[in-house]
Amino acid sequence: MLAFLFGLFEATGLLGSESIVFNLTDAAWPLSMLWMIVVGISVIVARRLSGWQRFVPLLCPFWLPIALLLSAALGEWAVFIGVGYAAVLWALLGYIVLVSSHSRQPTPTPPSEPAVW
Repeated sequence: MLAFLFGLFEATGLLGSESIVFNLTDAAWPLSMLWMIVVGISVIVARRLSGWQRFVPLLCPFWLPIALLLSAALGEWAVFIGVGYAAVLWALLGYIVLVSSHSRQPTPTPPSEPAVW
């Protein structure tokens, strides 16, 4: 939410860069990526997802470092690779969450029959 607010403030100019709220929301995006690393490690350790799916949450926040490393070799094309990497990994994470939530829903119990006297 804070990263979204930063985008809103930056796009509209509602707050200037001297505002403490602007600067706090600006810090939200990199902090959320650092927190996603913690979440990714936790998912791997918990082993609630199987196989390759366990590693997707950890791979999601690394799109920017990958894009920066590739920019030395590919120049401005690295931005497209970074954005493509982010789009694929975050969409894949959404798919994994959707599929795993459907498979983990409790099985409904059949209604009990009324007692016959």
